[in-house]
Amino acid sequence: MNPLETMKSFIGKEFSASPSPFMLWLKPVVKSVETGALEFEYKIRPEWLNPIGNLHGGVTAAIVDDVLGATIFSLNEAYFYTTINNVIDYFSIAKAGESIIAKTHILKKGKQFINNFGNEITNLNLGPEVRLDLNFSSRFYMSIGAEIRYSNTSYSLPSAKDATFLVQEYSTEINWELPARFFFNTRYTYNINTQQSDGFNTKFPLWNAFLSKQFLRYNRGELKITAFDIMNKNVGISRTANQNFIEDKRVNNLQQYFMLSFTYSLSKNSASSQQGPQNGLKIIK
Repeated sequence: MNPLETMKSFIGKEFSASPSPFMLWLKPVVKSVETGALEFEYKIRPEWLNPIGNLHGGVTAAIVDDVLGATIFSLNEAYFYTTINNVIDYFSIAKAGESIIAKTHILKKGKQFINNFGNEITNLNLGPEVRLDLNFSSRFYMSIGAEIRYSNTSYSLPSAKDATFLVQEYSTEINWELPARFFFNTRYTYNINTQQSDGFNTKFPLWNAFLSKQFLRYNRGELKITAFDIMNKNVGISRTANQNFIEDKRVNNLQQYFMLSFTYSLSKNSASSQQGPQNGLKIIK
């Protein structure tokens, strides 16, 4: 029997033929099964409760994930699938001995139809990154990096045009602890967007830097001047390739500005160490 027929043979009974050990532990009772739609009943057991005697939210999430997996099982696919997102809102409680009825129905199976012809979509995303970290001393750090993000969306129908785009990012960063508790950081990034629509193939630099000074007892105070987008070239470009459209989008990013800030730490550690590493800056005390 195929998976769908197997589940149908358990209607009215506990589903004990699951390939999932976790589902076998949950012990669902099959109420109804169709291709891409099913109904399971779960009897709440004492070990499923939280400290205040209600059904634990983690078990609820597990039941949702479990029944979704069984729904995919009913499609008689040759492959298993993993969950990438699970959002749950909790509106009520449940007690031991009560039952949970879980119903599912697949609305869309990931295939698009154009003029009654099925159009299968394949996405390929690659994002290799190379980074070289250079620690010349405990007070001077430098890094050089390169990242390439390649994306290709292909369609089975010849009438649907495939979409390919490439984003390149080359960067360098310097962290330098100067005398008298001064700290300097600068980061320069060069971005290249190609193979997009006219007007969206852009090349732009992004240069940020800051200079800070620690002072007061235990270096609790830090005064910092930061420059964002020094060359005033920041551009927001993105592409989305979906089942029936390709969208190139340009957004108005916040461009060049300068900021003066003061931080005071209530502990005996310095203000910078309380905030954590800043762009990779290592604070030496």
